[in-house]
Amino acid sequence: MIKLGIFTTHPIQYFCPIWKKLALKPQLDMTVYFFSDNSLRNGFDPGFNKAITWDIDLLSGYKSVFISHDANLNNPWSIKIPHAYDFLKSNSFDCILIQGYTYGFAVQIRQLRSRLKNRLIFQGELTDRRRPFALEIIHRTYLSWFYKEIHHFGVIGENARRHLIQHGISESQMTFCPYSVDTDLFEKQRTQFSREKSRRDLNLAPTDFVIIFSGKFIPRKNPLLLLQAIAKLKRDDIKCILMGEGPMNQEIQSFAHRYLPHQLIFQGFVNQSQLGKFYQAADLAVLPSKFETWGLAVNEAMQFGLPVIVSDGVGSRFDLVKPGVTGYVFPEGDVNALALYIEKLVNQPMQVKQMGIHARNLISLFYNNQFTVEGIYQAVQSTMNHFI
Repeated sequence: MIKLGIFTTHPIQYFCPIWKKLALKPQLDMTVYFFSDNSLRNGFDPGFNKAITWDIDLLSGYKSVFISHDANLNNPWSIKIPHAYDFLKSNSFDCILIQGYTYGFAVQIRQLRSRLKNRLIFQGELTDRRRPFALEIIHRTYLSWFYKEIHHFGVIGENARRHLIQHGISESQMTFCPYSVDTDLFEKQRTQFSREKSRRDLNLAPTDFVIIFSGKFIPRKNPLLLLQAIAKLKRDDIKCILMGEGPMNQEIQSFAHRYLPHQLIFQGFVNQSQLGKFYQAADLAVLPSKFETWGLAVNEAMQFGLPVIVSDGVGSRFDLVKPGVTGYVFPEGDVNALALYIEKLVNQPMQVKQMGIHARNLISLFYNNQFTVEGIYQAVQSTMNHFI
C-alpha cells in the first residue's frame, strides 16, 4: 500500500472530483490536506467581489484533513504546516503531491525532503513570464533549488512541459496529467439542459448568434475587450451571455448601457450545477484574458461543444485551441483581430457547428477526469520506483 499525502490550499471545484476518483485506485492510501475552508462557508472571493459557496459536494469520496481553516489565501508564503517536521514524520508518507511552489507548505516539504526521505511529485500551473533581469535571476535560482528534490512532475499541458525543459527537467521525469474540469458533472448537464429551452428562458431568438464569457470581472480577464469587439461589429443579431461578477461590474455595466443596450445578458455568478444551462444556449465562447496560466473556462465551453476564441495570453491555447479546427487565437489586446474572428464565425454557422464537434471530441478523448487521474496515478507509481 502506497501512503500518499496531497497538500493543496483549499477544496477547489475542479480538483475534488479528481481526488474522489484517485482515492478508488488500488494500493493507494490517500489523504488530501487543506489549509482553508473558505470555499465551504460562504467565504468572500475578491475576484468575484462577493461571498461564494459552491453548490456541489467537495469533500465526500476521499479522506481529507484541514490543517487549518482560515489560512490567508492571498499570502501564499504564510500558508504553512505547524511543526512541519513532526507532522510529516509522524504521518510517514511514502509519497507527497504538492501543487504550486509559492506556498509556505511547499517550501517546508521541499526543505525536509532529504531528512524524511519522502518521494515528491509536483503538479501545477507552470509557465515562463517576462520579468526584470534581477527578478528573473532570483526566480530561476529559486526554481533550480526547488525542483532539485522533486522526483516526478505531473505536466498539465504544453506550457508546463516547455517550462520544465527550460529549467533542465528531463522528459523521463514527466507524466502527462491533463488539466480537466468536472467532466462527469458537465456530461450530465448536457442532457439536463436543452439548447432550445435554455435559449427560450433567456429570451434569445433562434437566429441570434450567442457568445459566452465565463469568469471574474477583473482586468486580467479583460471582459471589456470582448464587449468592445462586439460593439465594433454593429450587429444586433450578436448576443453575449456574461457569467461572472467582480470589481469591474460598474465599468462593464456603463459600457453596456452606452454601446450594447440590448445585446448583453448579465447572469452574475453562476454556480457549478447551473453552468450547463448557459453553455447550452451559446454558439461560441471567448476568453480575452491578458494572461492565464491555463484557463479552465476553455475546457468547460469545449465540453459543451463550443468553439473558442482566446487571446495568446491564455496558456491552454497550445493544447486546446487548434486554429480553424477548435477555435482561434488572437493577439492579446487586439480588439480588431478579435472582432474579425467573431464576425468570421457569425457568417459561417456550419463551420461553427463542425468546430464545436472537434472541440468536444478533444475534451472527451484527452482532457477528462479519468485521464487526469490515470496520469497522477502513473506519476505516483513512477515516483515510487525512483531510487533515493
